Amino acid sequence: MKRYYKPRDAADMLGISSAFLRKAAEAGALPEGSVLCTPGNHRSYDVDAIRDWMQDNYNRLARRKRGVLEG
Repeated sequence: MKRYYKPRDAADMLGISSAFLRKAAEAGALPEGSVLCTPGNHRSYDVDAIRDWMQDNYNRLARRKRGVLEG
């Protein structure tokens, strides 16, 4: 079962700023379903989904830097 956290709590758990988390959500950069947004524009975040996404992206970028991926 997914658990959603308030922005400050989610940011602290992920080791990033709440401003970065907000900007990433506004830009649509976070995985689908990882952000709940109310009609009043209050957000809650699925930390596990975002952490997995961050790890996957870190690994992909690290491989690219080492020359494993083209680009």
